[in-house]
Amino acid sequence: MPSPEVWGPVLWTILHSIAYTQEKQKTLLLQDAHYQYVWMIEHLETCIPCEECRQHTIEYRKKHPYRGVSPIRWIWEFHNAVNERLGKESVSFESMEHRTVSSIRDAWKNYTKTIQESLSTGRLRGDLLKEFTRHFKLWASFIGV
Repeated sequence: MPSPEVWGPVLWTILHSIAYTQEKQKTLLLQDAHYQYVWMIEHLETCIPCEECRQHTIEYRKKHPYRGVSPIRWIWEFHNAVNERLGKESVSFESMEHRTVSSIRDAWKNYTKTIQESLSTGRLRGDLLKEFTRHFKLWASFIGV
């Protein structure tokens, strides 16, 4: 299994990009996009290949549910909670705009390639990742990215 140092930065960039796009993009399908975004946050652990990281994600979400908070702020606070637990430097809120990618879809494809070994060894359930990917693609189509 690739270590969190390999897939973690890629996933954080995707999550920050999704949050930034969700908050800043104006679309007629915003309610549909918001539903998909909330679903992804509520099932975030299903795309994380590390068991310990999945458990920490579940615990964080239980203590800090996503309810009417700015998408950018929630991901930023979550990222900093992880960094604090790992003894890493916190990420400034102002840097969020610089943690985005031009193509979220391409970044997601690259991420799933990175974690392929976790799928083939059963450390990550393929059916759950497939469901997460389905919601990600719906969100992306509603938001227009």
